[in-house]
Amino acid sequence: MIPKLPVGEGIEMLVDFIDDHFGWLLDAISGVLDLLVNGFQQVLLVIPPALLILFFAALKQ
Repeated sequence: MIPKLPVGEGIEMLVDFIDDHFGWLLDAISGVLDLLVNGFQQVLLVIPPALLILFFAALKQ
């Protein structure tokens, strides 16, 4: 049987290190992305579906 490398432990240590030292940055990026996605979703919900269909059909051509 071939011995296995302890890759899982190393990855877990790396993820813990990133979370401990850069968790604030990941939270900030997550917050900005969440704001952008929710804003885009709200814009799409305001526009009537028929107009969206026409708009995307026009973009395709």
